[in-house]
Amino acid sequence: STRLAAVFVVASVTGLVFGGLRVANAATAATAYSRTAQLAALADQNTVFAQAMENERDVSAGVAAYSALAAAATAGKAAPSVTGPINVALAHQNAALIAAEQATDVQAARAGSLAGAIGSAFPASIQSRASDVSAMVGAMPGLRSELIGQPTSAVIANYSSAIGALFVFNDEITSGSADAQIADEVRALGALSRAKDQASQLRAFVFSALVEASVNNAATSKRVAGNPSGTPYNSLGQQALADAGGLSMLTTAQGLEFADLAAFDNAADPATANAYLASVAGQPDTNVQLIEDFISETGDPRQTFQPVDGHASLGFSQATVAATWYSNASNQIGQMRTIEAQLVSAVVARSQSMQQQAMQSAVLTAMITGGAVLLVLLATALVGRTLINPLRRLQADALEIAAVRLPERVAAAAAGTEPGEEPAMVEPVGVQSTDEIGRVARAFDQVHAEAVRLAGNEAQLRGSLNAMFISLSRRSVPLIDRLSRMIDSLEQSEDDPDQLSHLFSMDHLVTRMRRNSENLLVLAGEEPVRKWSEPVPLGDVARAASAEIEQYGRVTLTVQPGIMVSGQAAADVVHLLAELLENATLFSPRNTQVQVAAADAPGGGVLIEIRDEGVGVSASRLAEMNWRLDHPPGVDVSVSRHMGLFAVSRLAARRGVRVRLRAGAPQGLTALVWLPGTLTSHEQPPTVGMHSRPQADGVLLADEMAFAEAIP
Repeated sequence: STRLAAVFVVASVTGLVFGGLRVANAATAATAYSRTAQLAALADQNTVFAQAMENERDVSAGVAAYSALAAAATAGKAAPSVTGPINVALAHQNAALIAAEQATDVQAARAGSLAGAIGSAFPASIQSRASDVSAMVGAMPGLRSELIGQPTSAVIANYSSAIGALFVFNDEITSGSADAQIADEVRALGALSRAKDQASQLRAFVFSALVEASVNNAATSKRVAGNPSGTPYNSLGQQALADAGGLSMLTTAQGLEFADLAAFDNAADPATANAYLASVAGQPDTNVQLIEDFISETGDPRQTFQPVDGHASLGFSQATVAATWYSNASNQIGQMRTIEAQLVSAVVARSQSMQQQAMQSAVLTAMITGGAVLLVLLATALVGRTLINPLRRLQADALEIAAVRLPERVAAAAAGTEPGEEPAMVEPVGVQSTDEIGRVARAFDQVHAEAVRLAGNEAQLRGSLNAMFISLSRRSVPLIDRLSRMIDSLEQSEDDPDQLSHLFSMDHLVTRMRRNSENLLVLAGEEPVRKWSEPVPLGDVARAASAEIEQYGRVTLTVQPGIMVSGQAAADVVHLLAELLENATLFSPRNTQVQVAAADAPGGGVLIEIRDEGVGVSASRLAEMNWRLDHPPGVDVSVSRHMGLFAVSRLAARRGVRVRLRAGAPQGLTALVWLPGTLTSHEQPPTVGMHSRPQADGVLLADEMAFAEAIP
């Protein structure tokens, strides 16, 4: 589970990282296009603002021209018939200027508001350009006041300089965008806006020159060269171009307009370029181009309506030539403004579309990333289920085999109910898949079958060993009995004390041999050969046990009289006590006594204490020995090293006897043996009182209390 979780986490984190990067890139692009859209909106307003300023500039140029005519008429002392129309025209032009200024102020306020919204999120260059726009909006009143009474050339120059700041800002639209189409559209927009501004400057220039050249400002006729009829003439006609800025300004504006239109044609898409060409193909556009070219070639605006110095004119009416020019030029500028508006609208629409696409891409990427993570989670869960469930089943079956099935088969084999020669048949693990887990399950089935087979073989071997032990014991016991009878016969016929002592020693050795032979039966789990049908006094049992050891003379018995041991269990009790006495005499000094005391236990049954004065054992070794006494071990190599302990453990488990070893005080080892009430009885009721017990009972009582906790 942890490894699958790690795989899921790694895959999910990787997907989230890459998806997050994609989302971040899309969000960054969306932000950039949002800023581009905001800049495009300001650029759109700037084009409207620039158009309003261009209109105001051109009207202001007409005011300057009429003002120059009025001043000349006044200086020439022209009659009211001359000054009156000029003043009326000047008043109309001033009214038009006021209207133009009001329209400009409306657009300036909007542009200033949008420019003020350009905050710190934008690059410093854009913030600087936006500040220039705001500053230009604030400087409009001062610009107008400075141009009062100024010639047309100053009016055109100052207005054009202010308008140029708007075009510089529009060039910054694509600073945060990497879209090539927007970049091309912005370049086309900048080129067309500048070409339109040049066309507007030409409109102001030519209009001012035509006004000054076509309006009469003299009241008396003079017969001079060029005016032989003496009709009223205009003394400013030759200076009209100079007041507007000179012929060089005209040709420069024409050249810049041509260059900007070429740049527009290169940057604009074919549809936009064709739309522009189609819009400027009418007669008014032709008239505009004709008048511009004629004035630039002749250098005298009067030739548009009259012959000068023998040169033919274009034939326009003197009274309407200025108005005709202004109307035709305004028509051309309006056509250019239409294309300009389409371009800026396309930039705004493209920016908004790209912003929306970037946002949609970010949302879609986030959804795809989330879906991919969920899919990975689902796939991991499904794969994990196909892996974990078989593994859990394999684990559960393996534990069941180890804890239940295999022990049962081993026990059955040990009991002889399991056929050992046939191939071991085992129930397979409940994993039927053919993948690696299934192959592990089949391998475990083979291990299980081999374990069962080996357990059966071991059980057979153990059974063979038991049969061998029983056979050896059964063969030895009759010989030992014959030898014992022969020694008894020799003892009865022997009068020599020394020889009799030797015979007694041989008798004890034969008894020890019988006990060792009976140990083989204990190892094999067989019942003892010696049995009594009647209860046997405990004192006789204790003496019989001491008689089966080599150093029987060191054993001191203190047994409460009247206690009887079941005849069926007497032989096992004798054997058990003999083993304990054997250990007590072997592991204690020969000059010490081994004390044996027996009395009724407070909780029922009989408690026997065997105490020696040996060196004792360590606490860990003592704990290990007590554990073995409570849990009889199987037959293994350790049995040969601890035959007596093994026999005591088996005999105690067979009869329900409890044996506990404890450290003696101040030294030695004490063995406490508790015989349950089912194995003991009393020949007569015990006498109440401590005086009826043997002298050693005072010591035994303390041991009884100490051993009481171990008695079930």
